[in-house]
Amino acid sequence: MKKSILEELQAAVTARVESLAMMEYVPVTQIRPREAKEALQIQTDIDKALAGLAVKNGKNGAAALVMMPVIDVNTPNAPGPVMVPSLTVRVIENPMVNMGESGTQLSAETLAVEILESLHLFDPALGTGPFFAGDNAMVPVDEYAGKVVYDVTVKMPGIAKRTTPKSITPILEADGRTVTLRTIQEGAEIYYTLDGSFPWIGNSFAVGVSGGTTTLEFNDAVTIRAAAYAQKMNGSDVTSLTIK
Repeated sequence: MKKSILEELQAAVTARVESLAMMEYVPVTQIRPREAKEALQIQTDIDKALAGLAVKNGKNGAAALVMMPVIDVNTPNAPGPVMVPSLTVRVIENPMVNMGESGTQLSAETLAVEILESLHLFDPALGTGPFFAGDNAMVPVDEYAGKVVYDVTVKMPGIAKRTTPKSITPILEADGRTVTLRTIQEGAEIYYTLDGSFPWIGNSFAVGVSGGTTTLEFNDAVTIRAAAYAQKMNGSDVTSLTIK
């Protein structure tokens, strides 16, 4: 199964953090379960991290969790949309364990700064450009009693990526009580409704017509909603027209 760009970015950040020399004794867990068994294992890893019991190379007391990506859209009117991904690495330290004989002796602050510096301007070579440290790049988290926790967050420049293209919106034109419904996209099929519902093949109230031009006559007031669907493409935007 082909991974999305967000999955690839999370995997790249996880590998980057794991590769740091300072993480020799600090386990790194990627929060991205795909099945029940994996989800259970990840939850076990999280529980061990919070308790300071996650052991790596004979030491414990600290751990890092790579959270799932978050998307912002700062330019809503741009096509795409232009997504601004951010990735957070949660650094967890249990001082009671971490500073003991078997502990890593590395504070949450030390680990968080190292991770932040390593991810700032890190380019995963996925065609998205580098990550960068922005506002609130390192924030303490106080919801875990007895633990020292920091969220390290990096962002990257906006990326415009549409996995599946969108069909071209059909055209609705009225001449009196005659409505012309047409599409300029070859091979597209149009679905329309007269009851206000969403026009698509899965709607039993939707009527499908072949591409090109279709003429409809109405005696009563009606609102027609229509959308086009081409093979291997998502549906178009919905267009509507009201005859009074």
